[in-house]
Amino acid sequence: MADPYPTTTPDKDLRRDIRRVTSILGETLARTEGDDLLALVEQVRAHAKEGRLDQLPEFDLATITRLMEETGARVHLCRLSTRATAANFLPLRRMPPASVPR
Repeated sequence: MADPYPTTTPDKDLRRDIRRVTSILGETLARTEGDDLLALVEQVRAHAKEGRLDQLPEFDLATITRLMEETGARVHLCRLSTRATAANFLPLRRMPPASVPR
């Protein structure tokens, strides 16, 4: 019989992994680019979560570029975490052998 109260679930593990990855990314960003850029990234993220992107101040092109790079890195790392977590919960299937051209 399956445990009705599992200690781990795909959603729980995924949220944990994404928090861990974004936390490390934030620490790295603060260390390499400074606290100002980290604060700006967090401000944009908070506005996005609340649906208030239209309330952000105007940014110059250099700032927008830096924000886009950091946002892209976060999205990429979250996707990797999603794939890794999903892989842990997918049943193992026997894959057909790869065909190798001769």
